[in-house]
Amino acid sequence: MRRVLAQIELARTSFASVCIVGESGTGREHIARTIHYESDSAKRAFVPLDCGRLPAVDLKLTLKRLAEALGDVSQPPHLTPGTIYFASDGQMPRDCQELVVER
Repeated sequence: MRRVLAQIELARTSFASVCIVGESGTGREHIARTIHYESDSAKRAFVPLDCGRLPAVDLKLTLKRLAEALGDVSQPPHLTPGTIYFASDGQMPRDCQELVVER
């Protein structure tokens, strides 16, 4: 657990993307929220997306809207995405993966 806490500390001070790996029920989303709320992104929104539950069309539309919101400086900070958490990312369609990589 100390190692996890040390890695959370490193991640919260970085602007790099973070990949959190673990079995179902091990607290991946909790760790992502901790990193988000302890970082400079805390004033912006935490957006969890379950790639396994959203149909591909809806997921693609959501990703496009999130990308547009990132570029919109007129929005208040709490309505601007700060961290996007992808649950079941292994089920994300390839075209959606390409959208994420482009950003």
